[in-house]
This record gives sequence, C-alpha cells and structure tokens, in this order.
Amino acid sequence: NYNYSLLKEGAYSFMYVYGDKLLAGNDTSLALFDGIDKCHYIDHGLGMKHLSFNNGIYWASCSEKGLVGLKYNESSNQFLSTSSYIIPNSPKRNLFHHMNFQDNTLLAVGGSLNYSGVVNPGTFMIFRDGEWINVQEEGIKDITGREYKNLTSAIQDPTDSRHHFASSARQGLYEYKDYKFFKLHSIGEGGLEGIEKISNGMNPNYVSTNGLIYDDDNNLWMVNNGTSNTIKVLKPDGKWVYFNNPDIKAIETFEYIIFDQRGWLWVNSMWNNGSNDFPGFYCLDYNRTIDNVSDDRSIFLKSFVNQDGTSVKIGYCYCLAEDKNGVIWVGTDKGPLVINNPSKVFDPDFYVTQIKVPRNDGTNLADYLLANDAIITICIDGANRKWIGTRGNGVYLLSEDGMETVQHFTAENSPLLSNIIQSIVIDPTSGEVYIGTSKGLNIYQSDATEAEDNFSDAPYAYPNPVRPDYTGVITVTGLVKDSDVKITNTAGKLIHSGTSNGGIFTWNGRNTEGKRVPSGIYFVLAADKDGKQGIATKILMIK
Repeated sequence: NYNYSLLKEGAYSFMYVYGDKLLAGNDTSLALFDGIDKCHYIDHGLGMKHLSFNNGIYWASCSEKGLVGLKYNESSNQFLSTSSYIIPNSPKRNLFHHMNFQDNTLLAVGGSLNYSGVVNPGTFMIFRDGEWINVQEEGIKDITGREYKNLTSAIQDPTDSRHHFASSARQGLYEYKDYKFFKLHSIGEGGLEGIEKISNGMNPNYVSTNGLIYDDDNNLWMVNNGTSNTIKVLKPDGKWVYFNNPDIKAIETFEYIIFDQRGWLWVNSMWNNGSNDFPGFYCLDYNRTIDNVSDDRSIFLKSFVNQDGTSVKIGYCYCLAEDKNGVIWVGTDKGPLVINNPSKVFDPDFYVTQIKVPRNDGTNLADYLLANDAIITICIDGANRKWIGTRGNGVYLLSEDGMETVQHFTAENSPLLSNIIQSIVIDPTSGEVYIGTSKGLNIYQSDATEAEDNFSDAPYAYPNPVRPDYTGVITVTGLVKDSDVKITNTAGKLIHSGTSNGGIFTWNGRNTEGKRVPSGIYFVLAADKDGKQGIATKILMIK
C-alpha cells in the first residue's frame, strides 16, 4: 500500500515503467518504486513534466530549466545533477497571452490583468532571427521587493532593439536593457499611480499597467488602470505626461491601445468588473500635441446602436484593430463590430455596423457575423483580410469585407493546439501568422504579405527550380497590392492567372485544366491593377 498524498501536490501527473522501476510524479515531487518492496518519496521542485531512466541516469524534462540528467542518492533522498541543464531553442513557457510583432521581432508575454485570479510567472519571450531569447526573470523579485507576475504587454524601443518595456497587472512598468532587468517604474517617482480604491492609490503592489505602444515621436503610451489619469506617456527624455479624463477615472479594465491613421488613440475596456467598469472603448484625439491638453477631445462609448438603429448590448470588449482602409474592427462577445467611419465617433449619430451574412436558404434572411463567438483578438494581414481569434471556436480567416470565411482552423481539423485563442500577430514580410493559444504557440504560413509600394525590385519565386517530388504551392513575393498575375509558357500560352494577396501570389504548378505542367521554363508576368507598372520573373519546373 502506497500513499500518493505524500506527493506535494497530492497526485501524480505522469507514470513510467523502466525495467523494475516505476516512476510516478508531478511538478514538485516523485514516487520512485525500486522493485516491489522499496518506495522513495522525493521532493525535487524542478517542475518535472516527464522523466525517463537509462543506464543509471534519470533524464528529466523540466518546465523552466530544460533537460537535465540526474542521479538518485538514496542516503540523502535527493536527486543530484550529473550535467548542466540543456536549454533548447524554444519559448520558456507555453504562455502567449499577448503578443506584439515589431521590427522583425516577436514579443510575447504570458500574463493578464488577472480577472479570473490566474497568476502566471513573469514571462517575457523574444523571437528574432530564428532564436528565442527568454528575458531575465530570476532575481527581479529580490531587487524590487515585489512579486514578478502577470506581465500584460511588451514593446521594443524603436531606436534600440535591445531596450524593452513590459507592463504588469500589479507591479507597474518594467524596463530591460540587453534582455536584463534595468528598472521598475512605479509610484512615488512622478510616474505611475496605484489603484485608487486600494490605500488611496499608495499601495505599490497594486500598480496596474497595460497597452504599451509607441507613437511616431517615440513617446511610450500606456494605460494605468484604476487611477484618475488612466492614459499616461513616458517621453524619450524620461518625463511623464498625464491625460486626465473624468469619464474614465478609476476604471480598471482598459487593455490594449491602438493609434489609427489620424493619430487618434483607441483603447478597449474589457468588461464590467465592478460598479465603475464598463465594456466599451475610449477614443482620444490629442491633436498630436502631447503637451497641450486644451485642444484634446475624447469620448468613452459603452452603449452602441447598429446600422439599423438597433441597440447592441455587449458584455465584453476584447480588442480593436484598424484595417488598411482605416476601418476599425472591434472584438466583442457578440461577434465583431465594425466602425466604417471612425472620424464620426464624436458625432451624436455615430453607429457601428454588424455584418450580415446571408443564409442563402431561400428565406432572404441573414445572420450577424460570428454573433455567437467571443472575438478575443483581430489581426489584419497584407491582403487586408481579418484573422479572428475566438474563445473556444479556433481561428477564422475572413475576406477583406468579412463576408466570406476563407479558412476556419480548429483543433479538430488542423494542427491548432487549442480552440481557445489568446493572441494573433503577423510577420508582414514573411506572412507567417503567430497564433497564441491556451496550450502554446502555433505558426502558420499564410499566402499574404505586405505589398510593395512599387515594382522597384524583381519579384522572387520559391521554390525555384520546382523539383518532381515537390507538391506544395509555388510562392511569388515582392508584388504590389492586388497585382494582376499571369503565368505563361515560353510559347506565350496562358497557364494560370489570378490576383495577389497583398504582396504574395501562389500557384499550385497546374494549368487551367488542373494538370501539373510539364518540365520547362514558365514566365510570371505581374502588373499593378491600373496596368501602369509591370515586372516579370521565371520559374523552372522539373517533372
């Protein structure tokens, strides 16, 4: 009879048999059965996820320290390390609650504003040039005297790729240099404020920040929730600017800031977290005069009507995204709301649009787009299509106007790790889509990139040559938006044609009859939609 309650967490999460040894354990402790008459209970605290045994060495896969070889010392009832920890080129944790893609760099943090009571360790991960950089977290608590938990957003200094900031749910604003902790910006230094309802805003353990973003003048904007001055700016010279608006005073649920094409600031307030919190969004036109508040206008909208004059009741407002036409998409628990003319937001007749998708069943009826889905994140690709991440229904790729579902990825029909999506960002150059889920990160190679302004350089086709065993699509990059693309053989016969998605065009290597083309050289002829610019390249097919 063995007592699994002796394991620190009371139960095992893995069990393996190796010869006469049975290993049963969890993150913090292990039951080692050596034969049928010996059982050792070992507290290790290594965050073990898996354990194997070979030639006297236990190999442990640990959540933070990577792979390590261990030997068991029976007299001390301890594992002793036989080698240095082997850290793979990978994220430190499968926590991708919020991501940002900036200057060919992916920034990911693993925390949130802690609405549900979930506390994640301070996790800030950077992916650049094929390498993962896990920003320092060890020792920060000892330096600051505060818990290092729930980082909510991250940003890279536009002038220095080794200088970063991360906001947090409770501790303020963290600053890093060379991927090491540099400074904690908090209360008492003329910068951030604490949540007012707790100790009159003077508790340093309740300094809530989020929504980091730089403007064109390298000013760092953020929300400082629960305070009188919710919108704050850290200028390049280290001085702070406050924006005081009584309409949003002490609200605690503001999340992510965007700037639209006019330079107006928009930020979502996620939900009703108390008597003073409301789902909706705030818009600030500061007239691009950061030090002059006299010419500012702002509005906080928490009730809406749609294009038919019907009231739209939302319980959550999760995100905002502006597309390439200046249209703002709002993610809510009632599907997406679309602001076709954001400049009208201050007008009394302002409304949002709920896209109606015809049922096409002969009834002449339509349904609101994704009205039963919680839209957690929205990202716009190079073809102005909308990548929609939901809570529980995977990822939708919608056409530019939202009327067509181009793709619907779920954990059941694709390699998507989970149907609970937390964040989506896109590499505009490669077209890679980074999808943060509740179980980790997926990367999907899409068929759209940011378009070039003109055909200044020759387009690039890959793979090239196309060998007989290749069955995927052939990709042509370096195109302008909505390029008219034609593929011909050397005799000038049209083989395939179409329109680019942003700066990319793909071809499956088949002709208009669906047959794979024979060996030979094929010309790719591309022109802008007005026919004023054109360019060409070649593809060698080997059959």
